[in-house]
Order: sequence, then C-alpha cells, then structure tokens
Amino acid sequence: MFDVIINSMVINSVPDAGDRAEMLLKTMRHLNYKGYVFLMLPLLCLNNSKFLTKSKFEDMLRGIGFDVVLKKETPKIFFVVLQKPAAGEVRDVKIKSEWRTGAVIRKEKKYRNTFSVVFGRNGETKVKVKAKNKNKTNLI
Repeated sequence: MFDVIINSMVINSVPDAGDRAEMLLKTMRHLNYKGYVFLMLPLLCLNNSKFLTKSKFEDMLRGIGFDVVLKKETPKIFFVVLQKPAAGEVRDVKIKSEWRTGAVIRKEKKYRNTFSVVFGRNGETKVKVKAKNKNKTNLI
C-alpha cells in the first residue's frame, strides 16, 4: 500500500483501453486511504480522442472512487491530483454502461486519436473496495 502514486505519462503508453482501466482500478486498490495519485498525460489524448473527453475521463476517475483534488492544463499536458477517500468515506464503484464500450462519441475529422479507457470489455473485472472496515468485492 502506498501513500502517493505518481503516474506521469504512463497511462497513455498502455496500448489497450481495457488495460488502462485495469491500471486505474489497481491504482485505487494499492493506495492507502487519504493517499494521493498524481496523474499526468498528454492533453492531445483527451482533446483529440474519438472516444473520450476530459469531462468523461474525470467522471470515470470519480466513478471508480477517487476525489479530484486539483486539475491543471498546460498547452500540452493534462495534470490531475486524485485522492482516495478516508476509510469511512469509501463509496461503491459505479461504472456506467457507456464506459464498457469503445463507442465513438466525436466523429469530426479533427478527433483522430484512439485514446480511450474501457471498463470490463474483456469480461468482468473484480474490484475490491473496503468500506467501513469490511472487505467487499464488487463485480464490474
């Protein structure tokens, strides 16, 4: 278990959208309560994706249980600081059905990259969430 995890230009290097989702879920699992994640990726991954927007990505991060503490953009980088809630505040993982597909949401020509995050595409993903000092496993 870690107090801080730094994911700097890593998630965009993972070639499969399902593996990116699994990476985010494992990050949550390996983080101590009240621990922080510093997540950085190229802004083009979100601005030019056919499948994902910044708001959808942030929604996904909140959906798997993170609190978004800080976010910042430079002309080339998207940076977000996430925090895992305290032990008594941990909530169930809520994966929306739209996050399970790699559906094209922007069809204009300028949206040309294929960066996406897809939960449960290759079957079900087990997510362990500790809630109020009890172990609980949710199937996603």
